[in-house]
Amino acid sequence: MKIYNKFFNEYLELNPETGSYIGIKKYNKYYSISISENYRYKYKNLCNKYLNILSEKKYNNNINKNDIYIKCLKFFLLDELEGLKYYGNLIPFDPNNNAVLSYLEFFLGDSYLPLKTIENYNTMIIHLKGFEEWTQVALTNMKTGIQKKIVISKLQCQKVIEQLNYIIKNKSYIPKKNIPTIIKKEYLTVIDDFFVKNILIINNFLKNEYLPYCLKEGGLFYLPNGRKYYQYLIDSYTTLNNLTAENIHMLGLSEVTRVNNEIKIIKNKLGFKGNLTKFKKHTKKNPKNYYKSRSNTLQSFKSIRDKLYKTVIPNFFNERISKPYQIKAIPKYLEKYSTSAYYEMPPYDNSQPGTFYLDTSKESNPKYESLSLSLHEGYPGHHFQLAYSIDKKIPKFMLYAMHNTAYIEGWGLYCENFIDKNDLMNEYGRLNYEMMRCVRLVVDTGIHHYGWSFNKACKYYSKYILSSKKELENEILRYIASPGQALSYKIGEIFIINLRDKYLKNNNNNIKSFHTKFLENGPLPLSLMKEFNNSKTRRSKTRRSKTRRSKT
Repeated sequence: MKIYNKFFNEYLELNPETGSYIGIKKYNKYYSISISENYRYKYKNLCNKYLNILSEKKYNNNINKNDIYIKCLKFFLLDELEGLKYYGNLIPFDPNNNAVLSYLEFFLGDSYLPLKTIENYNTMIIHLKGFEEWTQVALTNMKTGIQKKIVISKLQCQKVIEQLNYIIKNKSYIPKKNIPTIIKKEYLTVIDDFFVKNILIINNFLKNEYLPYCLKEGGLFYLPNGRKYYQYLIDSYTTLNNLTAENIHMLGLSEVTRVNNEIKIIKNKLGFKGNLTKFKKHTKKNPKNYYKSRSNTLQSFKSIRDKLYKTVIPNFFNERISKPYQIKAIPKYLEKYSTSAYYEMPPYDNSQPGTFYLDTSKESNPKYESLSLSLHEGYPGHHFQLAYSIDKKIPKFMLYAMHNTAYIEGWGLYCENFIDKNDLMNEYGRLNYEMMRCVRLVVDTGIHHYGWSFNKACKYYSKYILSSKKELENEILRYIASPGQALSYKIGEIFIINLRDKYLKNNNNNIKSFHTKFLENGPLPLSLMKEFNNSKTRRSKTRRSKTRRSKT
């Protein structure tokens, strides 16, 4: 057995939720508490164990030195061990990473474990009872965070309290499904005794003990050793290890100017006489640019999905995938606090489809942004790339343990360019999304490296992106809560475009060949893809990946 497969098997013992997610039923009844010190101790030992194996002379003499996944495993282990030096576990709550909302989605059967059979409900009861243990660990960690001055901002804490109040007030924890009579009483009792009770305990702690110690502003800049932690996260999310916050900030400023000028060109081509701000407001408020209803929104995105698979995929790719993605509305209890869309990849056994979750509320996803969003989340973006990796049986640890965000999100943003740029409104929508990713470079580094206030970040963001108060707050709070993650989109896209341009120059502009080569090994750290151009591919011997054909 390959060493990375051995590692992943042990990884699943420590992270049974991942095993359950990818379709291994024996893990369904087990759970971990990854924020606990006991978990971190075991995980550190696991990573060190395999790093030591990789460094053994005996082992090194018997491995294929060209196996890219061996290199990926070493990269991953080093990155994880570095991350364990920091204090992310002391901040178990923020409005964008609220574990209670994730648990809620899980307990309602809206996640990867459905609620269909009595066995499903019995399994969920085990997890519901486990929430009490998780709560105690979270409270202990936050108390330690108070002592070490590692806490979130007052605004973030108030938002979490608001979210928990919403859950309780609206009784969002009660399943909408018809619970089988034989288990209904027990299931609802367990929800009250272990989930609702602990939400109230958490909320009381946040209001009375935690909030008074929260910071005026959020971001790593204000936390102990925060800048060093941020540099680690830059390296981890970009997977390049050669970028600084200052470099990224300057790149962002330059890219914002470039894209802003391109939007002005679109405005002029459309014949709009006012300035850019007036043009954006006119476009944003025009009711013709929005779908008539939630059902109309979903149906329109399904039509876009089907059209993309018949047009973009055959025009630019040799590959096909075995399963399409489904489109679902974001649950209403998440809608207020979520991004406008997100994608959940399928399990390794393809027992469930990949899912594109969409905010279907009024004015959340205008028509002119629908195509770019579909290209990013669906075809040929996240779903196509990840479903293809599953069809090719890329090692599981690459898909479900590693988090090569710059490859995955960079690919999603790169795919937004498969748009007919002569369609001016769709091109405007694409540029709006690109502008958001450029602004992120400035705002993320501004918050965590330069100490920007929430208001300063909002002011800069609003200068270039027209959004509602809800959208604006959610975006800035997201950057505060997930340092470095927002950098991966634009950094990844720029890397891919540079890689593509060099490849096409040496390979007779064969774009399909480039995409085959880029996708063939699954989501890699970008630093390992620098070898991509070291071996020139002869056009007559371009290797094509074997894939399963779509049955739809």
